[in-house]
Amino acid sequence: FRRVLFRSYTWEAVNDRRLYVQDRGRQWYQVDLFGPCIGLEFANWVRFIPSDGAGDFDRFSSVQMGRERCKVESVKKVPPPIRVPKAGAAMAPKTGA
Repeated sequence: FRRVLFRSYTWEAVNDRRLYVQDRGRQWYQVDLFGPCIGLEFANWVRFIPSDGAGDFDRFSSVQMGRERCKVESVKKVPPPIRVPKAGAAMAPKTGA
């Protein structure tokens, strides 16, 4: 997705390799990471690092939480998740920091 404004999204981590993000237009995306991003599913905030100066968020981008920066493997447009499968119980989506 393009020009993600960091304060204008909702996100929910499913595990340490996948999260769902809703952009300002209420479109949902599935973001898969190259490897485990330790602690992602417990993070209170994440920062989306765009791949270029135009603000594009794509497979060349990164997700950062604290000092850890995790590379994005893919970004796919998906329908709104009815329930985010998170170890037995869905949690309310988090809003950007």
